[in-house]
Amino acid sequence: MANLPKYLDLLGETVLSKAEPIPTASIATGKNVVGLYFSAHWCPPWFAYTFKILTPKLIEFYATHKETFEIVFCSADKDQEAFDGYFGNMPWLAAPYESIDVWSTIKKYGHNGIPTLLLFDATSGALITAAGAESITSDPLGVHFPYKEKTLREIIDETTFLSAENDGPVAKSQFSGKNIAFFFDGVFDSPAKEKNEEIDVKDPREISLLLRQELLVAYKNKTTEDNFEIVSIFNVKTAEEHAKLSALVPWPVAAFDEKHTANLFLSILLSIDIDEPVVSVLNTSRNILNNNATYAILKHAPIPFRPQLTGDFYHSDTSKNFAMGKAPFLSVFAATASPESITALEKIISNLADSISPPLAINPNAGKIICSPDGTICERIPDAEEEDTSTPKLLFFLLENKSSMYHWLRKYLDLGKEERIDAAIFSFKTSEKYAYTGPITFEGLLAFYNDFSSGKLKQEAEEKKKQKKEAEEKEQAVAAKAVENEKKAKQWIKKITKTTTTVIGNDGKGSNTTIFTRTVFTPVAE
Repeated sequence: MANLPKYLDLLGETVLSKAEPIPTASIATGKNVVGLYFSAHWCPPWFAYTFKILTPKLIEFYATHKETFEIVFCSADKDQEAFDGYFGNMPWLAAPYESIDVWSTIKKYGHNGIPTLLLFDATSGALITAAGAESITSDPLGVHFPYKEKTLREIIDETTFLSAENDGPVAKSQFSGKNIAFFFDGVFDSPAKEKNEEIDVKDPREISLLLRQELLVAYKNKTTEDNFEIVSIFNVKTAEEHAKLSALVPWPVAAFDEKHTANLFLSILLSIDIDEPVVSVLNTSRNILNNNATYAILKHAPIPFRPQLTGDFYHSDTSKNFAMGKAPFLSVFAATASPESITALEKIISNLADSISPPLAINPNAGKIICSPDGTICERIPDAEEEDTSTPKLLFFLLENKSSMYHWLRKYLDLGKEERIDAAIFSFKTSEKYAYTGPITFEGLLAFYNDFSSGKLKQEAEEKKKQKKEAEEKEQAVAAKAVENEKKAKQWIKKITKTTTTVIGNDGKGSNTTIFTRTVFTPVAE
């Protein structure tokens, strides 16, 4: 469509309102911001987030900002009926069902999963942020709306850091040349959660305490060679709460800010959820070393808490810094395993990862500053972890807790409630899912992966699906034939005439009697 911002070109000629289709060109009229909301009714395993947190907050936010803000729902639902039902609960507009390629569109903006909310400048079409969903849930009053993303330098420059020792300002030069762990401590509006016998429920306050304890030990034992600093950013609403938490730590803290500017924009920059305590680590080049180091810290990983090979969908939903939507992933269900078995499983997974994607060779100059002869150009040589930015062939998750994700994945695979150690490979992008119920060994899992990567599992699944469809069609044909035969039988009864002939004769005693009776059925032509 000529002269329209590119984001509107994605939507076609018209979009749907509750009353009738309207021209797409009219969406931006009188608006400052337009959001494209990519979601689906099926949307697990994030359904709790989507339906209990994001959608209600988004509806409230829309109600107070709709004068200058419009949203267009872009559906990834599996059929028209699901789309209609989901859109029916939304107060905004929608692109017609199947009118937009959801997955290729969000991939262009750095996303691989839903729900995703992209916010655009209504007039220019420039992308404001690809983290609209996270921003609105963290800032439901819209204090910082429309969330124009900031660089790390801008955030640091705008934030005052205080010394835990004397409450005085900290020179930001103190952070130069060091790995920095941002500890988002404290909990916004999160009451203690009820215990559940079937599901291991995280208590954010407990996680906060555990992380603080582990970080205090690591901080006490760090050396100058570690080049490491921790900075606390508190998720609290009052200066009093801020002061209480500040008194518990020996490292610098961000000063109290009732607008929570650093909290919000760092969470956008680091792609993290600060609804619960989390630690994110930046390296000396200020690249993300580990955007969610919680799991690494609780597993007693050494400073600077590099990304773990496995996630657990309880403390971490990433594997080597990649979220599960970024690549196919292997899940091992080990909630019933003993500590010894967990150690053995970790070794198997580690060997499997090395076999599938061999580790990069360590550069002997890693970490060194190499300068040109005249000293005018200097470059730091990255280490293997920094060099390896390509998406892995397979991600790994070892589910040690009976989280909601643990139960959902088992149900999704039809594994039932049997308490055993199973494994599965998933690809949410291609909707592939394959269960593995054999012995959890290196050889068994490697063969399982090879069958997946070669397409054998997909071919077998399609063949089973084909056979099932053929069996269903055959069964339906038999049933239809039976109905047809029954119908024909009833029609036959209606299409015949019955003729009865009676022969009367003398019985020899002077009386007439029936000699015989003959009945003839004659078909009547239609």
